[in-house]
Amino acid sequence: MSTDTDAWIASAEAEGFDRILAEYDCLATQAHVLMLARQQIMSEADARAALAALVEIEAICVAGEFRYEPGYGAQLTLEKMIVDRVGDHIGYQVHTGRSRNDQVLTAQKLAVRARLLVVMERLAGLVGAFVARAAADRDTVMPGYTHMQPARPTTVGQWCGAYADMFARDFDRLRDAYARHDSNPLGAAESHGTTWPLDRDYTRELLGFATTVEIPLDAISSRGESDADFLSGLAFLALHLSKFAQDLLLFNTWEYGYAVLGTGQAARMGRLTGSSIMPQKRNPDVLELLRGQASEIYSYLLHALEVLKALPSGYNRDSRDTKAPILRGLASLSASLTQAELVIDGVQFNAEAMLEAVRANHCMATDLAEYLAQTHRVPFREMHGIVGRAVKAAIEADRRVESLTPEEIAEQAAVIGLELTVSAEEIAAGTDPRAALARRGNIGGTTPERMEAWLADRRERAGERAAWARAETERVQAARARIRALAEG
Repeated sequence: MSTDTDAWIASAEAEGFDRILAEYDCLATQAHVLMLARQQIMSEADARAALAALVEIEAICVAGEFRYEPGYGAQLTLEKMIVDRVGDHIGYQVHTGRSRNDQVLTAQKLAVRARLLVVMERLAGLVGAFVARAAADRDTVMPGYTHMQPARPTTVGQWCGAYADMFARDFDRLRDAYARHDSNPLGAAESHGTTWPLDRDYTRELLGFATTVEIPLDAISSRGESDADFLSGLAFLALHLSKFAQDLLLFNTWEYGYAVLGTGQAARMGRLTGSSIMPQKRNPDVLELLRGQASEIYSYLLHALEVLKALPSGYNRDSRDTKAPILRGLASLSASLTQAELVIDGVQFNAEAMLEAVRANHCMATDLAEYLAQTHRVPFREMHGIVGRAVKAAIEADRRVESLTPEEIAEQAAVIGLELTVSAEEIAAGTDPRAALARRGNIGGTTPERMEAWLADRRERAGERAAWARAETERVQAARARIRALAEG
């Protein structure tokens, strides 16, 4: 049995995650050295030598070739790599005014920020894809469901619109969290600051953070808090991806027959999405994996919260254990968002089958009751009973709602002592799905005017979200490029 505690702490798994953080550690260290030179804590010549070494080491890290030195963790390995290149006198100055605690936290925040922005750019694209599909299928009738039972007619446009708004909320939730944690912890040292005359605002500017975490104890104690906050937003995103996948899994079944996935996502005789024994199968594996991913993301959120729940203030080594959940969660959802966009772009809806389902499943009963109540000024609750009894009799006789006659409506009205005369034309108008949809003129309704207003608004908002994600990515990349230019200059 191994008794090497150092090897256990700096495990192979820990090194894998530190390898991801290594390039960002180099970036933050370059900013720190630039600040030390500006504050005349390091001489210009010593800082230049250290920066040249860091640029060289960063290239090694970006290439994925960073490895722990035996008996060293990630940060001491980085320090040793600098010392190996420029000697003790210069190399050991680099760590002046900081601790491994704020060093690691800064690198982790930078790495998570970069990956979160990738997720947010893809999420903005997914919102836009759903808005575009809502526009393309705004008039395609489909059954709506409650309790997994056919309820009233709706449209594919409304279904897509609902998911566009769900994913938009996910984007906004992540953007809120992003703003909350866009802050620089560098310079907080071990947890309580330092007597060295640091310019923490300068490193904030160099690293592209919006603010600086002012109280050092808050900075270090907050390690993992941003990870849990982001994971909370990712959990809602995973929930909505799962709901979307479950809807399409049902619609894609032979029994529903409402939708067929594109061949790029489910190919008959495909290597992965075809059956190994049944040649007719096109398995919706992509949807099943999207559906199952929510459980994975929930576990990461719970993991992070459980790590943090009992930690005292200040630095604690186990706070590092939020690193794995957030990095895994971001990597997992980044790939899934691409697949979800491919799915909604490529899915084919069977308009004929969905319209037939609306008619065959008596979905027009409520719309008929509303239409007749409005036309004849009868309280809806009374008309609900009248139409309900007539529809019940029709269902028992294996007839559809549109087959009801004026006489049947009059007969059921007489049950409550109401004399009611309706026409066959009124029954036809009340049971026409497209006519019913054209009457839903409230906010969020299905009239052409309401849908066009919704689409115009959501296109603008989707464009704004995509523009924000691009601009923020460019801002962060520009900060990185500036550090590189200053380091090489």
